[in-house]
Formats: sequence, C-alpha cells, structure tokens
Amino acid sequence: MPVWDDRIKEVSSTCIDMAILKNGGGKFSLDDGIGWRWSGDDESFLLGILRVGGSIVADEFYKKLDASNVTKSDMKRAILHSLDKDPKDGLYSLIGDNGAYEGGAGEGEQSNQQYEIEECLQESLRKRYVEDAKEKARKISWDVVEKITEKVPGDKEIFEDYENELAKNYSGGKSWGHFVKNNIIKGCDHEVTAKDFIKCVYDALEQEKDDIREGFYEHHSNAFRGALSISYDDLKEIAEEHSIPFKAVELCADDFVIGHTYWNSETWKWDE
Repeated sequence: MPVWDDRIKEVSSTCIDMAILKNGGGKFSLDDGIGWRWSGDDESFLLGILRVGGSIVADEFYKKLDASNVTKSDMKRAILHSLDKDPKDGLYSLIGDNGAYEGGAGEGEQSNQQYEIEECLQESLRKRYVEDAKEKARKISWDVVEKITEKVPGDKEIFEDYENELAKNYSGGKSWGHFVKNNIIKGCDHEVTAKDFIKCVYDALEQEKDDIREGFYEHHSNAFRGALSISYDDLKEIAEEHSIPFKAVELCADDFVIGHTYWNSETWKWDE
C-alpha cells in the first residue's frame, strides 16, 4: 500500500490501491507484481479508472470497492477534480496508452515508403540496363527513406499533439473535459453505488475508444506523410554515391521533393 498522508478513504485489492483524498480528489496505484508499476496522482484519476476497468483483476477491485465506505459522490468528485486539473485525463488510455505513446505506429508507414520507392527503382534501373538492379534498388531506397523521414516528428510528439487536440476540441467544438462531465458523468448519475457508477463510467468511455483510436492512426498518418521531404541536392548526392543516373532516383522520389509538382505514374519517362 502506498503512503498517502492526505487520504481519507482507501480500497486495496490484488495489484490495485485507490485512495480518496482530503482535497476531494483521488489516486490510483497499480502494480502487476512482475515489473510494471504506475502511481497516479489526483489529476489522472480517470486514467486509473480506465486501466483498472480493462484489467483482469477489475472484478476483485469492484467487490472491494462495493464493500468499502467509498461512496458514489466520492468517486464523482474525484473524477471532476481530476478533469479540472487536467482536462485531457483519460485520453492517454483511450488513444492507446503506453503502446501507442512509446512508438511503433510509424514503422509501417516508413516500410511502405521504402517498398514503393524500391519497386519503382528496380523498374527504373532495369530500364537503364543497370547491373544488380534489385540489390541496388534496395540499398538506394533505404538511403532515400532515411533522408525523407529526417524531419518526421516522433511518435510521442504526434501522440501528444493529438491528445491536446482532442482535449480542446472533442465533440461539437467542446473540450474533452466538457464532454466527459456533461455526457459521461451525467449519463451515469442514475447509478447509486460507487461500484456501479465507476463501471458505468468505464463502459461509457470504452464506447468512445474505437473512434478515438481510429482518429489517432489517421492523425499519425497525416502527420507522418505531411513531414516527408527531401531536397534535389540530397537526391543527387545519393545518385552519385551509388553511381546511377540522377533521373532514375528523381522519378521514384519526386513525390517527396521539396516544392515538387505531383506526377501521374502513367506519364513517367525513363529516358534521360
């Protein structure tokens, strides 16, 4: 059990500790017993509710909560307190939690770019009777993609940008905090016990998850693709390094050249 000097009520179960605080807020502390730990504060109470609700030990916690002296009013106050301190509380989990924040969403995008450029280069080099076209295309495509993605924002930066965007403008121009208070909290106000209220809040927020995550991947893709760029000088340098005609590389990376004009693949010309 964590030491929380400001707690007035507490509930403990396997892997989960929760406290209601003197200031009206609440805190969760989670420990899976095999290395992962998280200690929340009074501005991440909703995040705690989502992490608990999605765990395999949620039912045990709900039973302990139901048998405790924690009331629905305590839980409601703690959520409102948390949202007042951090209007984006809960979004971290709904967007994808640590898995999305720590990265990896851009790996598929980068791989797609590399594949498309490599396929184009193979055809371009074969048209020019370049030896070892396949191997050269693979090496050149990686060099091109490395340059193209230099200015792409990191996964954490993209995640935080989307989180902040939703916090300010989630539904009909209203903030995330406003939406939760006026839709989720009010929608669960009919519940009587702390257990039923918190389960209602969790279920209602889960219904928002699919749209939020779909929006995140779209946002990530747009941010990734919007930052892809390379200069003609960089392309020329790559072509010279691999001793191939500049035009062969230009045709396959032109979409990403700064200030380029989009071309139609049907109009490609393979001659110098």
